[in-house]
Amino acid sequence: MMNFRIIIYCCILCLPYTAYSQCSDAGICTLAHTQSKEQDTSASVTVALLLQSSASAKQDGIRYTIVQPEIHYSITNDVSIHGKFPYSWQKGPQGRVWGIGDPLVSGLYRIYNDTERSGYLSAGVRITFGNDKEQSLPQAYQSSLGATDYLFGAMYSEFGCTVTAGYQFAGGRNNNITQLERGDDVLFGLNYSYQVMEKLHIKPEVLFIKRLSESTTIDTRTFPYQYIIVPNSAQTQLNIGLGASYMVNKKSNVRIYAAFPTLKREVNVDGLTRAYTISVGYEVKF
Repeated sequence: MMNFRIIIYCCILCLPYTAYSQCSDAGICTLAHTQSKEQDTSASVTVALLLQSSASAKQDGIRYTIVQPEIHYSITNDVSIHGKFPYSWQKGPQGRVWGIGDPLVSGLYRIYNDTERSGYLSAGVRITFGNDKEQSLPQAYQSSLGATDYLFGAMYSEFGCTVTAGYQFAGGRNNNITQLERGDDVLFGLNYSYQVMEKLHIKPEVLFIKRLSESTTIDTRTFPYQYIIVPNSAQTQLNIGLGASYMVNKKSNVRIYAAFPTLKREVNVDGLTRAYTISVGYEVKF
C-alpha cells in the first residue's frame, strides 16, 4: 500500500511544472496507450470512468476539466475496439464553456504475439460531435475541435517496453469564429511497463509529437476575408508521462496518469497546449 501512495505522490508532483506543450487532445496520444501486459485479455468488455484536469499556458489561463466514460470491447483475442465519450468544461479570463466533446472510436489489431513480444496496428476516428457553438470565444475555449480527424498507428512491445508510431490527419477547417485549420501530427512514443508489487504496475513514457504544417485562421481585418498562417504553430513537443495501475480486485483497477512537457510551445490557437495533465480513472471488467 505504501508503494501505491508513492505513485500517487509522484503524479501530483507533476502539477507545478510550467513548461508548455501539446499532448494532442485531438487524439494522437491515445495511440501510445495500447494494451498492457497487466490487462486481463480474457475480459470481453471493460468499462471505465475517467476524470481529467489540465491547464493551458499562463498567458491563456484556461483550465480544462473532462469527465469521460470509456468502453473497451474484445471481439477476439487479437481484435478489439475502444470508445471514449468526453464531456468537458473550459474556464478562463474570457469566459466559460461546457458541453459534449468529440468522441474517439478506435480499433486495435494484434498482428503478432508470443510469450514476450507483440505487435499491433491501430486506426481510429475522432468524430465532430461536440459543442463548438460559443462563437464569441476563441477555439481554445471550445468543447469540440469542429473537424473530424483520422488516426493510424503501429506498436511493438518486447519485455515490457513499447515503441509507438502514429499519424493523425487533421479534418479540415472548422466553423468557429477563428475558422481554424490545423496541420497533421506525427507521433513517436516509448514507454516501459513494470510490476512494482503484486497489484501495482507503473508505466513511465516519452512522447514526441511534431505538427507537420502551420495552422491557418481567418483574418477579419481584411475584406473579403482571407486566411492567414498562424506563426510558430508547427512546433515540436516532447512530453514526459507517468502512469500507474492498481488492481483493486480481479475485476477492477484504479488508473492514474500525469504528464508534463519538456519543450515550450508558444501558440495555443487550437486549444491543445497544456502546462500539465493529470487524470484518475476506475475501470471494471466483465
